[in-house]
Amino acid sequence: MTYNPALDGMRAFAILLVAMFHTRAPMALGGYIGVDIFFVLSGFLITSLLLAELDATGRVALASFWRRRFWRLTPPLLAMLAVYLLLAPLAWPEVANHGLQALLAALYVSDYSAAFWGVPRQLSHTWSLSVEMHFYLLWPLVLVFAYRRWKGGSLVPVLAVAYLLASMLRWVCTIKGQSWEQVYYRTDTHLSGLLLGSWLAVALRDPAWRDGLQQALPWLLWLPVAAIVCLQYMWRDLWMQMWGFSLVELAAAAVVLAVQRPSSQLSLMLSRPVLVWLGKMSYGIYLWHFPVFLYLRVRHTWGEVMIIGLSLSVALAALSHYTLEAWASRRRGLRAPMQAAG
Repeated sequence: MTYNPALDGMRAFAILLVAMFHTRAPMALGGYIGVDIFFVLSGFLITSLLLAELDATGRVALASFWRRRFWRLTPPLLAMLAVYLLLAPLAWPEVANHGLQALLAALYVSDYSAAFWGVPRQLSHTWSLSVEMHFYLLWPLVLVFAYRRWKGGSLVPVLAVAYLLASMLRWVCTIKGQSWEQVYYRTDTHLSGLLLGSWLAVALRDPAWRDGLQQALPWLLWLPVAAIVCLQYMWRDLWMQMWGFSLVELAAAAVVLAVQRPSSQLSLMLSRPVLVWLGKMSYGIYLWHFPVFLYLRVRHTWGEVMIIGLSLSVALAALSHYTLEAWASRRRGLRAPMQAAG
């Protein structure tokens, strides 16, 4: 697929929202929605790559796909966990389960362990990595079956129904009184954004759907404006669990649709070099920032945490990107400039 720098700009915007939330900045109480932007982007990009392979070869080389995902995601995670195990006993000497926290994160099960047991704590941000890894493991199998069962444009309404069912599962669990954490962290109840991104990738490959979406785009771009209100909904707000996440997902999909035209003003804005670079660093920033912020925010104001913690996180992410991740990129058989596309 063709590399689109504006999508990296979206990643930069998403990681800044998450960082501001973890500093407890008063203007970004709902900055956790940045994770949902990441999910929509991941669903769109991964499905686009899988569809391109299906169109070209009629199949997906599953072992190759999973190997590429492993080399992209796991070495930086393990590096962060190694540093965490070294420094965490000094930063949080009162905590006795650092090894268990790291193990849960390394095994990509911290989504369900956080939902039901409240562990890990200092590494709780790794829940979203677990959700994405579970998606990467299962989605190629589902997509290949669906691609062969529903040819062409008929797959679009099927995935639309899948998105609605995933959203309804979250609504039902919330209505039945399950705790915020149980509903928020689990893969099965936080799958909707990934499915919406996947739906958009399929829809854009069908001329009729693509034309229809482009015609509706001026109206759809009101969704990101409306989604700004979600920044004021604090953690554990049930309105967000029921409707807010859906609004954010639809808004993110609208932006992805808009930047498919490189000449659009939104695409040009998100393609600014500093945003593109931050987007390329976003995975590393996400890995490193939470334990750094967690340590700093009991000692500093949110502004100081943002300046000190984000600077340190960006530096660690850049070090990882240009050393460990560059090496891992060669291992998975991709050229470094293509990392952002994947």
